[in-house]
Amino acid sequence: MSQSRCLYLVTYRPLAITLHGRKAIIRYGISPFVDGSIRREPDLESDPPTISALCRGRNFAPRLQVGDRVVYFTVKHRWSPDLPAHRRLTAVLRISKKFDTHLDAANWFRDEGLPLPSNCLVPENQPKPLSQSSGLKPLPPCGKRRQGYRDWDRRYLVRTRKHGSFLVCEPLFIDISWSAPVVMDDDFRRALGRIPPTRNPCSHPESDVDKLLLSLGVSVILDWRRRASLRRLGNPG
Repeated sequence: MSQSRCLYLVTYRPLAITLHGRKAIIRYGISPFVDGSIRREPDLESDPPTISALCRGRNFAPRLQVGDRVVYFTVKHRWSPDLPAHRRLTAVLRISKKFDTHLDAANWFRDEGLPLPSNCLVPENQPKPLSQSSGLKPLPPCGKRRQGYRDWDRRYLVRTRKHGSFLVCEPLFIDISWSAPVVMDDDFRRALGRIPPTRNPCSHPESDVDKLLLSLGVSVILDWRRRASLRRLGNPG
């Protein structure tokens, strides 16, 4: 019996969500809808893109398997002054490799002659400068003390020791520019019948997500079986 593949819809907070981040976009020429952390999560700037457990710990990355698909959106915000609050569709990824540790992932990138992604925590891979992030934020739960730059990265390091899963992805679609497709609440309701949970995401039927993506003008092959069939047809023997 073939293994079933899952399809997740996930949101993240991009660089453009804060004034600090918007200044970084202008100053450094960074794409507005990259993740705003000093460790991009997901790292949509990386080629290939990558996902780790830095943000959600055990709740997401450890659940992912090779062949699963992940659709990324920004969180809901007023990204354009001409529109009400909305999300942006930024990436559709297929998991191509899964590593148990960041070190294993780093060794693979080195063997391939590729630069290390920002979210790969190994000693020689330093975080992004604070000036290229969305800025420091208060620490939970009370928010009275602001975390420091090193505190921020140290918390990520602790999380990698508990949840080391690291995913390398095949990009089916990526747009992290200001032209990324606008996604209104009604787009979700028409395609999925509801606004989906995205912090602790569940799997969705391909047909529903296909409908959503097509309504946004994005055409990708989500069905891994169709894609495999097309590969065989294109490469006989």
